[in-house]
Amino acid sequence: MVTNTDEKEPWTYTVRLLKAQEPRVLYGVVYSPCEKGQKCQLDTQSDWVEPKELREAAWDFMAKSRIIGHQHRGPAKAEVVESFVAPMDMAVDGEKITKGSWVLAVRVKDDALWKSVIDGELNAFSIGGKGIRTPAIPS
Repeated sequence: MVTNTDEKEPWTYTVRLLKAQEPRVLYGVVYSPCEKGQKCQLDTQSDWVEPKELREAAWDFMAKSRIIGHQHRGPAKAEVVESFVAPMDMAVDGEKITKGSWVLAVRVKDDALWKSVIDGELNAFSIGGKGIRTPAIPS
């Protein structure tokens, strides 16, 4: 579950984290895009992000940050090992990933943090950004 802790407009978006036991690498979809007129899964606030905007966010993250946070409270003892925008529809461990989705892989370096992942306490990435909400429905 991805949660925005912004006090003005909190929201939650659920995605599945795919786990690899060794070398403690997690793969997951940060966010999947949606285009006007396309049927897609909206997040829990009925929001969506167009592919171009999502791609720019993914690229900006790699160019400017690459910091993995822990529950929006500061950096985690983890590092980004892969980040890409899916070039086509695909599946990873049976999980469907749609073209244009932002996929992230993170290596966890902390025993307690890894245990939280294995126990299911930490189960998703958060896009962790801010934006301007514009009411719209894609279709």
